[in-house]
Amino acid sequence: MIDALWQDAQMVRLAAIGLPAGVLLALGAANVFASRLMMVDVFDVIAYGAGIGVVIAACVSASVFPALRAARLNPMSILRAE
Repeated sequence: MIDALWQDAQMVRLAAIGLPAGVLLALGAANVFASRLMMVDVFDVIAYGAGIGVVIAACVSASVFPALRAARLNPMSILRAE
């Protein structure tokens, strides 16, 4: 179970690095495409918040479920099988 928590900590660290970088890139791309989009708010706070929420949910689901499944296994039986 501790290994599962360690993997979650790694996931949080990667998400903490990737999310600000992604937001900055999205804001930069919004500035580039702002002149081409008519009547569309490219700085929509709700859309950015929803996007960040989806990315966090994907990071958590990609990390938690495999880590919990691996935490339930007996390491000796896995090593003997190989």
